[in-house]
Amino acid sequence: MVKGTAGWALKRAGLPNSTAPLSGQRAMNRQALKILAPFYEAYGVELGMTLKALRYGLRVMEVSTTMSHKETGRDLQGFLHRGKQFKDVIKVLLAVRRDKI
Repeated sequence: MVKGTAGWALKRAGLPNSTAPLSGQRAMNRQALKILAPFYEAYGVELGMTLKALRYGLRVMEVSTTMSHKETGRDLQGFLHRGKQFKDVIKVLLAVRRDKI
């Protein structure tokens, strides 16, 4: 649900085919860094960065890699983790809506 919400927001912002909207890896040049800083904190940082980059007309592209991560399970700890992610994603979307990002 969290990944789907982030993907939906990116699609609405002009990035239609994001497969890893919450991936923590980002690369940018110094000019983009100056435009995008300061960053939203916590689990919304990636989504906030990407939405802000799209808003400012920066080129955004997703690059496939062979990296992977250990996904959280379907236990209490996993659900709590995704709940924190979801809360932070919603905070970013509300900030974007209020034009705060």
